[in-house]
Amino acid sequence: MKRRAAGFTLLELLVAIGLMALLSVLGYRGLDSLLRSRDDLGRRDEALALLAQTWTWLERDISALPPESTVTGSIPRLALTRDERDQPVLALTTAPATGAADGRRVARTVTYRLSDGSLERRERPAGAADTAGGSDATPPLPLAPATAWQAESWVDGRGWTAGESAPVARPVALRVSLTVSGSTYVRLFTLRP
Repeated sequence: MKRRAAGFTLLELLVAIGLMALLSVLGYRGLDSLLRSRDDLGRRDEALALLAQTWTWLERDISALPPESTVTGSIPRLALTRDERDQPVLALTTAPATGAADGRRVARTVTYRLSDGSLERRERPAGAADTAGGSDATPPLPLAPATAWQAESWVDGRGWTAGESAPVARPVALRVSLTVSGSTYVRLFTLRP
């Protein structure tokens, strides 16, 4: 009786190698999908954190608006306009606060606009031109990575209005919507009279 030599036949080795290759491809595809999902969730978490920061800045600036009864002169406390690309621009003039080097109380105008794929906040002395330069202007602060945004004010008797060429007359609420990562988020702010 002949004894078979110990080991595997060529056919058995080819089947084993084929199964290992199939399992490797399936494992790689699963791992790749998992890593892509993790990266997407990381970007979305970062975008939502910036959105929360945006709401905080807006709430802070809106709470710093002076009461309507104290507003005098040609600088409105809230103005909704449109820029040269027909994008909304929100300008808020905050109550005077100590800000100058000599301790003078200075009113500031804060503008929000869409720029380079994110909502941008810029602050300057009230009445100063809305430009990037100027020694008293702060550099733009990029906030939420928004692809679109809208700001509307509620005026009793007129309803929601947006993008007027004139300052908003006696608004009682502000509605801001931001499109971040394909989803639209809306926040309503009440304005003190």
